[in-house]
Amino acid sequence: QYQNGKYSLMGQNGGRISAIGTLGDNAVRVEMEAEVLLGGINRSVFATADDELRPVMNGIYFDITTEDITMVASDGHKLVRCKTLAAKGNERAAFILPKKPATLLKNSAEGTSSVTIEFDERNAVFMLDSYRMVCRLIEGRYPNYNSVIPQNNPHKVTVDRQQLIGALRRVSIFSSQASSLIKLRMQENQIVISAQDI
Repeated sequence: QYQNGKYSLMGQNGGRISAIGTLGDNAVRVEMEAEVLLGGINRSVFATADDELRPVMNGIYFDITTEDITMVASDGHKLVRCKTLAAKGNERAAFILPKKPATLLKNSAEGTSSVTIEFDERNAVFMLDSYRMVCRLIEGRYPNYNSVIPQNNPHKVTVDRQQLIGALRRVSIFSSQASSLIKLRMQENQIVISAQDI
């Protein structure tokens, strides 16, 4: 209440919040260097989708094996697969981390040495040096990302990175705002880059 009016707000028992972080008996535990986790998130979060019809595409898929951990993101047009041998699990497991908590981790975990992740079918707990983050996971089956990556592709090009980026920036000005399509025509010892906005 204040001098000229009154606010009415809904409240909730704070004890219910702590219950969110309770994991089931079948929870999986994984440890990795914070640098490895942040590197994977940085390389993949930009490729996540904003698709209400396919919510599984709106997060980063963590594919955990006893040999490595692969982080995958795709919006249907681009796909990122970031595999690291610097971390692994004790068993085969997987979860889909939503974009928002992934971004929170990316912005907050700098200066942290290691991260412990515990998760079940619904929730995940990220334990860092100075804080603990609990989040709800995206439930559902992630598509088979390996099936869309061409195997034994004969077409390979080695190109100067800065020259390519510079050319793409100059040409992208003339691409259609709706599609941003740019055409790359490979020829012997040269790439012709073109775009048009009708």
